[in-house]
Amino acid sequence: MIKCADYGAPHRRYRRDTRRQLDQLNANWGFRMNLKLDGKRALVTGASAGIGSAIAQVLAREGARVLVHGRNSARIRLVVDRIASVGGKAVAIEGDLATEDGAAEVYSKAKAAFGGIDVLINNAGAYEARSWFETTPATWRKFLA
Repeated sequence: MIKCADYGAPHRRYRRDTRRQLDQLNANWGFRMNLKLDGKRALVTGASAGIGSAIAQVLAREGARVLVHGRNSARIRLVVDRIASVGGKAVAIEGDLATEDGAAEVYSKAKAAFGGIDVLINNAGAYEARSWFETTPATWRKFLA
């Protein structure tokens, strides 16, 4: 187990070293939870980085064929390549979900790639960079609805 006490160095070095060790552990796919996802088709929106990327990788490790969605083609390609490098199946789907037409296009690409979707992870999100005190109730409703 990687513990904070293992790294007495400054925070930046801790993050870099920890991330490198976690990448090495994850390169071996670690363990399997047996979520019975073998052959399922999973679309993970907002999967170009962070939590979405991690979810996409776990679903692939569990046997799902993953549709990696994002707006930045280079970043989603990195996630797809990472999944493929350890034997997983993934396809990059670039698109903007902010409009109905954009969402329909993402679905069309998903259907063309894998014939449909069995699992949907709605991870994509949007926000306006404002402080807590500048955020109005209308803004909260807009982004949390």
